[in-house]
Amino acid sequence: MSIRKVLFITALLAAPGPARAAGNKVDFVAQSLRFSVGLDDDVSGARSQHLTLTLKNVGNTPSRYPGSIMRVLLNGAVLNANVYGSNGVGGYNLNAPIAPGQTGIAMMSLPLNTLRHCQSVVIDIDADRTYQYGGDVFGNDRSTLVAVDPGNIRFCVPPVIHRPLPRDADADAALDQSAD
Repeated sequence: MSIRKVLFITALLAAPGPARAAGNKVDFVAQSLRFSVGLDDDVSGARSQHLTLTLKNVGNTPSRYPGSIMRVLLNGAVLNANVYGSNGVGGYNLNAPIAPGQTGIAMMSLPLNTLRHCQSVVIDIDADRTYQYGGDVFGNDRSTLVAVDPGNIRFCVPPVIHRPLPRDADADAALDQSAD
């Protein structure tokens, strides 16, 4: 048995019973994606793109983690993300719980020049389904986000889909009456 499986099983056994009681739900939604170029090794000078994915717990129970790694699919590529919850003073700590309605972050790395500023990216969070539980929590795991480089001054505008709006007969009648 691998050390990862042992840690996973230990974490599940350590979780208190009420946390997984009926009606309790931990459900994450991806909200934003930022990236920057960061130094990986100060000896070799190796650099990569460091990604920060903002997650919100839309469930009713604080999250408890079976480990610090969440599998994330980014345009179909599997990435390992370290998940951080709020430390209560404006920062984040690894494996800290994310309370209902609060946000946390998932951090991961990619090779240089994988993402471009303002690029649309398809994100699937919790790909191995270990972080969320309770009811239908996996239906909102796929999101299309815009990758933002905070160091770039160009504003990212999400794509606008132009569709004709349906006519509302009651609204048209109200406008005609107010014109009289």
